[in-house]
Amino acid sequence: MLPDRDTSNDRPLVVAEHVAKSYRGHAALVDTTFTIESGVTGLLGANGAGKTTLLGMIIGLHPVTSGTLRVLGHDPWSDGSAVRERLGYAPEHHTLPPDVKAADFVRHVAELHGLPDDEAQTRASDALWLVGLGEERFRPMGTMSTDSGRGSSWPRRSPTTPNWCSSTSRPMASTPSSATRCSTSSRASPAISGST
Repeated sequence: MLPDRDTSNDRPLVVAEHVAKSYRGHAALVDTTFTIESGVTGLLGANGAGKTTLLGMIIGLHPVTSGTLRVLGHDPWSDGSAVRERLGYAPEHHTLPPDVKAADFVRHVAELHGLPDDEAQTRASDALWLVGLGEERFRPMGTMSTDSGRGSSWPRRSPTTPNWCSSTSRPMASTPSSATRCSTSSRASPAISGST
């Protein structure tokens, strides 16, 4: 298990050494080496360059074909559950239930992560205010724009204090001391994660 909070600012968030990924003989990512330190990091590339494949490996959805990948010091494939406790991921196209109010959805996810009902309600409201959706929190998510819908899903993806948040269109990195930089618009939801 990962510690509740990463107190080491010296350890990189993500380290990839000669990482490659192939699907049925087709190379999706070839000999990729990089380090993501604390701060904000963007992942840019042409369609088909392997950005989504890389993000999938970082969150432990599929293993690397070759090379070494470490996220917060752990192998995301073999320690996937522990790694995902500290990550947030926002896919490019969300699948939020269109008829559910943002506050109800975020409250539900907070409860799934073990918060008591009253605390989940309070933190859901606080989190939505922090990502700029406080006034929209009672709107059904299907009536929100894509960016607003992403805003309601940031608190969902960050129910524990994240070290790294990602979107296929806007990847972000953050240290625990700068968790407020971990979102699509430089705002995070420490209210739902328990850090205030």
